Amino acid sequence: MKNYRAASFVLAGFFLAAVPSACVVEQTPEDQVDDGAEFEKKPPPVVTDGPDGSNGMLPLCFWDHGTQSALRSIGATSMLDAKGKLRAMSLPLLCGHVADYMVQCALPDGDSVTDGAGKVYAGRYGLAPAWKTAPLDTQAQRWMTSCMIELLNGLGQKWPVMLSGKHTSLAPGPSDDTSSYDIKESAAFGNLFEGKWSLLGPAFTAYVCTEQPLLNVCTLTSTLLSLRLCDATPFCGLKVLGQCKDVCADDGAGNWDCSGYGFDEVIRVNIRSDDVLLLCQ
Repeated sequence: MKNYRAASFVLAGFFLAAVPSACVVEQTPEDQVDDGAEFEKKPPPVVTDGPDGSNGMLPLCFWDHGTQSALRSIGATSMLDAKGKLRAMSLPLLCGHVADYMVQCALPDGDSVTDGAGKVYAGRYGLAPAWKTAPLDTQAQRWMTSCMIELLNGLGQKWPVMLSGKHTSLAPGPSDDTSSYDIKESAAFGNLFEGKWSLLGPAFTAYVCTEQPLLNVCTLTSTLLSLRLCDATPFCGLKVLGQCKDVCADDGAGNWDCSGYGFDEVIRVNIRSDDVLLLCQ
């Protein structure tokens, strides 16, 4: 299977200095008034597709308690019902895309499921293929969580990233071109399928740490970094731990061991330096 897949994370958060909240959809360029003047520097385009697609899950949808309840409910059983269809999920209005990301994380590229209405959901990362017919075990719960955290995007915009980790399905394929994804950005871990339920805060602890190479490329204040990682509002709910090298251990194979926090199922993200330089201008 492919190790490095194009998805989207929270890169759009670099734009957050111009908006009041990390979880508010930014005005698109086509909505803005153009006075006809020529500009030497144009804003970076919103990337809608990469080598294997791209994502942009809204934190408002992911952290909604209805969504969290639906994810926990389906995680406790098989993904497919007795008719072989994706089980119905009670998701908030305009948040049906969460199911797309769930299936992308769970099933491998080339596999898919169909819901009762005939909509097809395609797999991509293959972190929990057995979930089609059986409940998620603890390891699968953790891999699914790491993946879904890394697919969040504070503004719902789409940017390509490259995911990697210890999971066997994240092994690199011989034809994968990973050379352009040369900046280590962050790592994530947690377990959304267990933990104490609270109506006053996030349903679980979603841990994120930042990578030094990102800090070497962009000069980010702690406030801007927090906004970029989308932990600055109650809706986003990520717990930023600081730099990965300070809170996790390198296992010698290019992976982070965060067992100090009780997790070894960690997914790292690489991004393209060309994208970062555009965003940092």
